Amino acid sequence: GTVIGANLVQDRFGNDNNAFQFDGVQSRIALPRLGLTGDVSISGWFSLAGGLATNGVALLGQGVSATNRWFLVATRDGLAWFDQRASGENNAPYRIPTAVQPGTWHHVAALVSNQFPDGQKARVYLDGALAGAVSSKAFMEIDTAYDVGRLRTEQGWLYSQGQVDDLRVYDFLLDEADVQRLYQEIVGGDDCPSIVTGPAPQVLDPGAQLRLSISALALDLSYRWLKDGQLLPGVNESMLVRDNVGGPDAGVYAA
Repeated sequence: GTVIGANLVQDRFGNDNNAFQFDGVQSRIALPRLGLTGDVSISGWFSLAGGLATNGVALLGQGVSATNRWFLVATRDGLAWFDQRASGENNAPYRIPTAVQPGTWHHVAALVSNQFPDGQKARVYLDGALAGAVSSKAFMEIDTAYDVGRLRTEQGWLYSQGQVDDLRVYDFLLDEADVQRLYQEIVGGDDCPSIVTGPAPQVLDPGAQLRLSISALALDLSYRWLKDGQLLPGVNESMLVRDNVGGPDAGVYAA
């Protein structure tokens, strides 16, 4: 993604320059469209700013207008999920009241699926426990960039005050055991690998060689690579190489 004003700070383990801090003024991280459809799972760690800060932390969202938007946000008085609304619908976020202590790292996860009952399409967890289930709408990606650190309101953009660490987005549905593994920092199994290093961003001229790699910790790993949001069949190794990029090989690649 593109870091815009966010500062690198210590992560939840005390490692320097391994999490991002948002100042509530203009800092954010912009991510390209991820090509998500159907079931989606979001996991991340956050720490709310102390003092008089009230903006909360927006972990992930998209927005182009007051109704054409969605987001997952944490504030001192709870968690909130907003799904896209039609004109004239109630435009208030779904709020899940719970006390969230500022200055402390918390884990949040949102599992969104049309398989869930009406009124429970989005299940939101805080520190490994189900905090609430809301929404009657399945996830729909918007034709715009993703944002970490800001969310779209009816009045405009609201910028986050706090920190974000280890944000993950899955194009499949986690279960409660997966959420527990992520919260308890358990590494292992096929469902929730821990990413060590992801593919480095590259912009290549036609004819250049593309070489992307990813490393992760888990058992019996296999990998999936996408081009322009579409799965590349039969490509399941940790490294992707394309010689003489151009023509049909041109596009946006991701793991």
